[in-house]
Amino acid sequence: MKKLLIAATIVSSLASLPAMAATKGNYLGIDLLATNFKLPDGTITPDGKFGTQSRVYPGIGVDYKYAVNSNSKGFFLAHDFFFDYNHVVIENDYRKLSVDYSAGLKWQLGYDITDKFAIFGSFGGQIAHFKAEEKVDGQNVLTGNDEKGADTDSFYIPSLVYGGGLKYSVMQNVDLSLTYDYVDVPMFTAYHLREFNPQVYKLGLAYNF
Repeated sequence: MKKLLIAATIVSSLASLPAMAATKGNYLGIDLLATNFKLPDGTITPDGKFGTQSRVYPGIGVDYKYAVNSNSKGFFLAHDFFFDYNHVVIENDYRKLSVDYSAGLKWQLGYDITDKFAIFGSFGGQIAHFKAEEKVDGQNVLTGNDEKGADTDSFYIPSLVYGGGLKYSVMQNVDLSLTYDYVDVPMFTAYHLREFNPQVYKLGLAYNF
């Protein structure tokens, strides 16, 4: 009888705890990034296509999200502003292309499956900062007295971003998330680079306020 009373007391205490809030309000987070690029490797496949190799680059990012929720039905809509430090370096004997950082906005449509677990899809756009550096015979042309830096070029490229993810409330007001983004990058005709579309995986921790 005493054990039943203790169990009933514990259940009653748990039931009286406030439930985890739905996905709504302001979120400020930090993300660990893994950016996967498929790059030309200079080979030709048996079917006549260019061969590629995959390479993963680590990075870090921050984001701010604001979400509104239907409450009764569990659906939510959010806009997510993000800034990612990628530091991707793509290099061959002729040139080096680096992606320093990217920033953008994504819209998220999601559903709170339980009071702790939610899934979502996303769509938006970003602008990434690229820097190209030309080489000759495998050696860097740039020297210390290159006054105008004629062998380098810095530019920004817009891209579409779409994907999805899931989030889990590890405690009240703190969420852990896993996100996948496919970045649809236009073809770089100026630098003779075939189209490559990075895939970005993010492990994030956010505070809801």
